Amino acid sequence: MTASDFVQEIEYQKGFMPVQPEDAVWLEWLIGITLLNDALMHYFAEINPEAYADLSVERVFWMMSIASDKLFADEVYDGIRIPQDLLHDEFDNLIEIPLIPEKRSVQCVQIQSADVATYETALSEGNGIDSIIEGCGFWKLLSKDSPPSNITRPLLMEEIPGFRGEEVFAMLPGDTVTWSSLSSLFEDYEYMAFRLVGIFPSHEATFEEIEEYLHQIVRARLEEERTSVWLEELGEKYSLSINEDILSSLPSDPALWLTY
Repeated sequence: MTASDFVQEIEYQKGFMPVQPEDAVWLEWLIGITLLNDALMHYFAEINPEAYADLSVERVFWMMSIASDKLFADEVYDGIRIPQDLLHDEFDNLIEIPLIPEKRSVQCVQIQSADVATYETALSEGNGIDSIIEGCGFWKLLSKDSPPSNITRPLLMEEIPGFRGEEVFAMLPGDTVTWSSLSSLFEDYEYMAFRLVGIFPSHEATFEEIEEYLHQIVRARLEEERTSVWLEELGEKYSLSINEDILSSLPSDPALWLTY
């Protein structure tokens, strides 16, 4: 393999995994797997030439698909830059500001099956729960803090773990002391308990709350504009034109065009 071949192999691998061409260990791994794949390809061609021939045809179509995706990315996706002022303009020109639904934050813990009786006793007697909670686990991805605590970030109803969203959203706003009953997780191996911490009422979204959404809208529009410009450039460069007669005869479902 030439250096150019190997550069192309690294580019190909980018579509499947993070690449580390500056890492000698990673390069050694890639060289080994590339040579192994090449040896397997030649071995398969020897033991089953008919199947190899069919796969070679598929390979051409697959490589063409990868190449076309890469070309589109180079000409459209990779060249788009979205400055903050463009996002702010999009926000200012929204016909209707989206509503952010109510969210609630809870203290949420996992209780092992061995501690269930102790928890239920503390719950019924009204004391001793805090000491139990201190040693409990938690879904760290839901935490609002770093390092993670067992207080969740504001969650939508459907984000409350254990499918107990309706129960959490039915809790009285002023009651941030009462702990819930337990619900079973993982076939009675583990249980969940929670108490209400805070309520974040529904409100009109701020720019920061929907910045990612605005980014998607603006990017989609710029991609569409860039695609149109690029196609016009290709049309002028290669004297391309649309055959309207053929276009009108195609099936309405684009998925059927490949076999038409």
